[in-house]
Amino acid sequence: MYNKERERWRLYIDESGDHTFNNFTDAGKRYLALLGILFENKMDLKFDNDLKKFKDGIFGKKDKNQIIFNREYIINKRHSFGILREEEI
Repeated sequence: MYNKERERWRLYIDESGDHTFNNFTDAGKRYLALLGILFENKMDLKFDNDLKKFKDGIFGKKDKNQIIFNREYIINKRHSFGILREEEI
């Protein structure tokens, strides 16, 4: 029996970094990454929920939509990621 729900997939793709690779001393210019993640059957909803719980564990009950994982902010411990300066975190 054919099950349309079983055939449902979601693909998310994002890039980060700089494609010129001309400044190896600057961490913001050193790497280029392309990431794709494929979810089957609404597993993206479970992932979203788990990510919100992960953010709660680090950032507390802030608005989860305001905390975006940005490599530059994480490396430089800026904006919401300033919390990473705390040794216990």
